[in-house]
Amino acid sequence: MISPAIWKQGTVSRTAENVANSPFTVLDFDGFDGIAPTTPAEIHRHVSDSMALVRWIREGLQWKLVAIVWTGSKSIHAWFENPGNPALQSLRDAAPALGVDPGLIGRAEHPCRLPGQRHAKTGGMSRVLWLQSPIL
Repeated sequence: MISPAIWKQGTVSRTAENVANSPFTVLDFDGFDGIAPTTPAEIHRHVSDSMALVRWIREGLQWKLVAIVWTGSKSIHAWFENPGNPALQSLRDAAPALGVDPGLIGRAEHPCRLPGQRHAKTGGMSRVLWLQSPIL
């Protein structure tokens, strides 16, 4: 697992209080209408719909997309440059309807899938689907 956080020096505990900075926000697409996909056809549809939403956030909201990671199971994680608290709160409010896990938005201490690792439940390999070098 990996985290989008930059940690305070000497940190040994992954808590919000130990986050020094959060240059990235990771969106986790759990399932639209709160229903996680289970069949291969549902997973394909879910990933396609998630990618469309990522494109809308990138182009419509002008968020700077940095990476898209396949989790090795049923979903993707979209990494964006942190757009700031007002934008994060707005997305957090709309997240359930969009199929995004609202509890993770703006929570840099939360772990995400590291590309190149096997998913514990499915055995599927996580991998980078898209990568853009950020300008920080």
